[in-house]
Amino acid sequence: MLNPDGRAYWLRTRTAQPVGHLLGLPVDRGIDRYTGVLDAEDFPGVRVYQGRGVGGPSVSSRPICGVLGRGPA
Repeated sequence: MLNPDGRAYWLRTRTAQPVGHLLGLPVDRGIDRYTGVLDAEDFPGVRVYQGRGVGGPSVSSRPICGVLGRGPA
């Protein structure tokens, strides 16, 4: 995502790009707050990426979830 906009993340003002998390690089960018398609939650040693959306059964029938862990520094 070279030029993300608000549709990229769920109600965030900054991206949480996986490559930045894995490599420890500051690649996140500012975006407009919007109900986008992706969310990320940080826990100790892991970031969980989740698909988000507003809608009925067609949106929720195929949940998508990804987990990225980073080893000890």
